Amino acid sequence: MNRKSAEQATASPTPRPRVAFGLLLLSLLGTTGCDRHAPEARPALAVGFVEASRKDVAVVSEWIGNTQGVVTAEIRPKVQGYVLRQTYRDGAVVVAGEQLYQIDPSQYQAALATAQGDLARAQANLERSNINVKIYAPLAQKGAVSQLEYLDAVQQQKANEAAVAASQGALQQAKLNLGWTKVTSLIGGIAAISVAKVGDLVSPSTVMTTVATLEPIKVEFPISEQQYLVFAPKGTGKGNAAEFAKAPPLEIILANGAVYPQRGQLKDLGLAVDPTTGTIKVQGLFPNPGGALRPGQFVRVRAVTQHLPGATLVPQRAVVDFQGQPVVAIVSGPDTFATKVVKTGPVEGADQVILEGVAPGDKVIVENLARLRPGEKIAPRPAAALAPKPPAAPTQMQAPAKQDAAGK
Repeated sequence: MNRKSAEQATASPTPRPRVAFGLLLLSLLGTTGCDRHAPEARPALAVGFVEASRKDVAVVSEWIGNTQGVVTAEIRPKVQGYVLRQTYRDGAVVVAGEQLYQIDPSQYQAALATAQGDLARAQANLERSNINVKIYAPLAQKGAVSQLEYLDAVQQQKANEAAVAASQGALQQAKLNLGWTKVTSLIGGIAAISVAKVGDLVSPSTVMTTVATLEPIKVEFPISEQQYLVFAPKGTGKGNAAEFAKAPPLEIILANGAVYPQRGQLKDLGLAVDPTTGTIKVQGLFPNPGGALRPGQFVRVRAVTQHLPGATLVPQRAVVDFQGQPVVAIVSGPDTFATKVVKTGPVEGADQVILEGVAPGDKVIVENLARLRPGEKIAPRPAAALAPKPPAAPTQMQAPAKQDAAGK
C-alpha cells in the first residue's frame, strides 16, 4: 500500500471488529507493497485466547409446527329443524355414539306415521291381490274365467308387492329421519364449544360443533428438502411403522418455553415437496395424557438429525466474516498470530463447529480481536485471565456524616 493510505488508516478511528479483521486479512493475504518506514514500536497487545476443543456433537434441527387432533370431526345434522336443546357440556369429553343435540322431531314423527299408514294400505292391497290370484287360478283352468282376467290378477299382485316394498323403504327412511333428530358424535374425544344455539334452524350444511381425539395428539410441521434427506427414515419408502421407528424421537417446546415432557415419534410424511416453499409436511404423534395439549397450539419441534463424533469447537465470537468467508485468528508463536479461513459446521450452544482450518488444541483469539493489526506483537493470555475482576466488597459500612446544627 502507499504512504497516503497508511497515514489515512493511522488517522482513522478504531473500526468495528469485523472491519478491522477484514483489513488485517487483506494485509496478511493480499499485500502487494509496503510502507518504506517501519511502523512505530508499540507495546505487545494483550489478547485472550481459548483452546479449540474436541467433542461429540449432536446436531439438533428445529421447526415451527401446530398441534392437531388425530381425528377431527365436524358435527353436522342429517336433517333440518330447530335445535331444542344441547345435551353435552362445552369442552367435555364425549364417547362415540353420545347424543350432543336434540332437534325438534315433530315433523319427522308425523312423516313416520304417514309412512306407517302407507305401508298398511299397501299390505292390504297385496293381501287382496293374493286372494284374487288364489281364486282365479283354478277357475282359469276350468274356463270359468278368462286367461286375461287371471293374468290381470297376477299382474296386480306383483304391483302390490312392489308397493309394499316401496312403503317399507319409506317407513325405514322416516325412522332414520326421526332418529337423526338426535345428533350424536361418531368418535370419542373432546367436544368444542357449541356453535349452534338452542332455537337455531340447522340443516345438513350447518357445523354445530367439533369433536377431536386428543390422545395421542398430532403435530404437523414443515421441513426443508435438505433436512428431509437426513431426517426421513431410510427404507422401502412405503412409510410403514418399522421405518418410522428408525427416525429420531421428536421433542416440542411450548409457547411459554417449557419443554413438553413426552417424546413423540414420526408418523407420516407428505406426498411431495412444495415448490413454492421447498418444504415437505411431516406429522408426528405425541402422547397426551390428560389432554394437556389442545389442537391449534403453535409449538417448536426439534430433533437430533445428525451426529458429528469428535467435532472441533471454538467460541462463536472467535469467527468473523470476511467477504462471505469465515475467518479466525490463531496464536502462532510466543508473540505472533496468524489468520485462517475455516469451514464452519452447525452451531452448538455458544460454540461453532469447525470442519476445516482449526485443530483441537489451537489457541483461537477471542479477546481484543478487533484491535489486531498486521505485524502486531501480541501477549497471549487465556481469555479468563483478561476478564475484569469484580470490585472488592467493603469490609464494613461507613457511618453517614453527621450534619451540623444548620443541617449542612
